[in-house]
Amino acid sequence: ASVGAAAAGARTFTSTSSLGLELMHEILFIASGMRLPIVMATVNRALSSPLSIWGDHADVMAARDCGWISLFCENGQEVVDSIIMAFKIAEDRRVLLPVMVNLDGFSLSHVIEPIEFPSQEAVDQFLPSYSPAYSLYPDKPVTMGAYGMPEIYTEARYAQEMALVDSKAVVEEVFDAFGRQFGRQYKAVETYNTDTSDFAYMILGSAAENVKTVIDDLKAEGKEAGLVQLRLFRP
Repeated sequence: ASVGAAAAGARTFTSTSSLGLELMHEILFIASGMRLPIVMATVNRALSSPLSIWGDHADVMAARDCGWISLFCENGQEVVDSIIMAFKIAEDRRVLLPVMVNLDGFSLSHVIEPIEFPSQEAVDQFLPSYSPAYSLYPDKPVTMGAYGMPEIYTEARYAQEMALVDSKAVVEEVFDAFGRQFGRQYKAVETYNTDTSDFAYMILGSAAENVKTVIDDLKAEGKEAGLVQLRLFRP
């Protein structure tokens, strides 16, 4: 449904989690291969079996090389901000790739915390009206995702890979623009207390907040630890 909506020229958002992501695994490749700027929130949860509704990155790690840009969030505020930024990243004509916004299951999806929601006017100022680069329309027929001989397939995949690699510069531009307008600054890779640390944790997702507390506690004991936090996982 999301691929069809995006191909028809609609700004498209969806969400999924755990086994739901794996159920549509093959569509992830189709969305990125067709260069459709879909934004998807993925509540990262364990894969059965045994059945678990708790946080686990197994679902997204199974989809890490599907050609999607992948962001990880530390808290609920970052989820809201990242989804807004994800549309601006995905729809940039230099990118035209889907973006997955990852939030840890239960820790972020089921726990209440204060979140500041930007006004609609502010979001509209940051995120322009959507103008699709290509769309399916009867009066101007186009073909998307059609049969490709090996030489065409290789060229298409190479172009997709280069767009993914080069998207990092656009991600950083959007992070900076968001920080200037909303006052919350994000980076592709963030560090905490690494200048004086003897060792560092590397974290994806909500555990970063807990680790920062641990680092502060260790510092009070005269021990120096640091944090390297990956917000941008793909590219």
